[in-house]
Amino acid sequence: MPKLSQEEKLIRRWWVRLLLAVAFLVIAYGFISLAIDKGSVFQYAVGIFFVGWAVVQLNRARKALFS
Repeated sequence: MPKLSQEEKLIRRWWVRLLLAVAFLVIAYGFISLAIDKGSVFQYAVGIFFVGWAVVQLNRARKALFS
């Protein structure tokens, strides 16, 4: 197995993934708020993308925590 860099070791920790998920949710909230104000479908799509990526990170954090 190849040796992992410091960044790769850090990203595998559950609390880092949890922080990423929170950050993605904050970004999603911003985009969706802008989309509501301006009615932009593109901003809705970007917001939904960030919500989806936050869910992925939450799932990975859960797996890392309980493994």
